[in-house]
Amino acid sequence: LCERFSELLVLKGKEKKIVLSFLRKFSRRKDLFLVGGCVRALFTGERIKDIDIAVKEDIVKLADFGGRYLRFTLVPLSHRFGIYRLAKGDFSIDFTLFRGE
Repeated sequence: LCERFSELLVLKGKEKKIVLSFLRKFSRRKDLFLVGGCVRALFTGERIKDIDIAVKEDIVKLADFGGRYLRFTLVPLSHRFGIYRLAKGDFSIDFTLFRGE
């Protein structure tokens, strides 16, 4: 699946490598999941233009680390609901806190 994800990601070259490196840093976490359109794209073959990540806790730390690591702009979308975006050009990574149990 990692190879398929990489093939479908719209980013190229160095930017693709750094985003994949960032995602791999969390491959062993049991409380962080790729969700939404990027998962659907693995089945449909659509290009991945953004990444959605659901996380149980430490969302502000994670988004802040991501912004610095990737050199993306951190955009708080909703402090109340725990939604943050990392953006660079037309590409974005959204972080959302789990809802419910």
